[in-house]
Amino acid sequence: MRLRERCDPVCGERLFEGTTARGLAVKVMPRDSVTRSCAQLSIDYGSVDRRFIPHGRARPVTVPAGIAHFLEHKMFEKERGDLFNEFSRLGASANAMTGHLTTSYVFSASGHFDTCLDTLLELVFEPHFTDALVEKEHGIIDEEIRGYDDSAGWRAYRGVLEGLYRRHPVREDIAGTSETIREITAKQLHLVHDAFYVPSNAVLCVAGAVDPQDVVARVDACLGTDADGRVRASTLTPEEPAAIKRRRTKIEMPVALPILHLGFKGPGASSGQDAFRLETAGSVALEILLGETSAVHEELYAAGLIGDDLSFTVRSDPSMSYTLIGGQTSDLKELERRLRRALDEGLSRSLPLEDVKRVRRRVLGDYVRLLDSMEGLCGHLADCYRSGLDLFSLPDDIAKMSPERVRKYAQAMLGADRVTTVSVVPKS
Repeated sequence: MRLRERCDPVCGERLFEGTTARGLAVKVMPRDSVTRSCAQLSIDYGSVDRRFIPHGRARPVTVPAGIAHFLEHKMFEKERGDLFNEFSRLGASANAMTGHLTTSYVFSASGHFDTCLDTLLELVFEPHFTDALVEKEHGIIDEEIRGYDDSAGWRAYRGVLEGLYRRHPVREDIAGTSETIREITAKQLHLVHDAFYVPSNAVLCVAGAVDPQDVVARVDACLGTDADGRVRASTLTPEEPAAIKRRRTKIEMPVALPILHLGFKGPGASSGQDAFRLETAGSVALEILLGETSAVHEELYAAGLIGDDLSFTVRSDPSMSYTLIGGQTSDLKELERRLRRALDEGLSRSLPLEDVKRVRRRVLGDYVRLLDSMEGLCGHLADCYRSGLDLFSLPDDIAKMSPERVRKYAQAMLGADRVTTVSVVPKS
């Protein structure tokens, strides 16, 4: 495999990228100044991929909610033992994450990189599922689900997605429920692995003290150089109406202070570039209107309506987009009223140019700092690959975010007619 070398015009970083004969995309960013290296292998498969047509078949398959997360857990167990222990023996730290859209496996190490990379490739592409191992995992994941259910923040987040979405599987918990995970079998895990865990549906991102050619040679040695004709299964995502499912949700839990979360249903992005702009503009607008240095934030804090935990998240993808704003409060109704008024008034007029410039500088600073974290860099490379974005072009796109563009995209993400409210209140 021939690697193409590119250079970041902002920081001078070098990126080597290519595709192996097996179809695996590879991105390597060498860094001579560090001693620790990181590798992340991401699969374009997440919790929302519940209904799909496997390649070569005509009929769709539906699998239980939570199976992507369950599969991630079971990938570490092999006939020769638990690969978590293998990474530890090599002095490496390993982790895995299942999201709505992707599943990622990652390690970082200061030595034995080649052996760790071999282990990572074995972990992802060589499954070992048995009925006994699956049965054992049912209880482990059931305990994990119960732990999430005890978290007020998680329950509020889930309440927002359930209130926003009528049909899209993003409304379902990534881990599933105690009932749905009991339906998962070893046969289903093999079906899902065969459907999605194929090299052409994955990307390997490496950053740190590595030689790009050595990385490629190691991948070819592990996976082989014969062409792999398998392709990703076709996910069937139900058509989601623009309207939200419900306006309000109230959850009673043993909390010291009530928690308010506002969720806004945005439009599906037309492309990865459009999704990036929706997310960035929404985040910039919210930082200007509600961030710690805003007048609104100071007023809310002075009035005792918020503490230090008021936060917001903006997420956009071609099949779903949403914004979440929330935190603890002493007065649910008053905080909701003031937050919605601040957004309505703030987006009804042009945003101050100096404020947009200030937040843009902070976002660009975050980009530069990202290059100092090998783990963060690998994650960002994988995200960009999935979205069809060029990591090196992002600073220029951010710099072009004018006040009017920020306002336009933010209005699309924060429509007052597509908002759900979730209140977590002390259990009576």
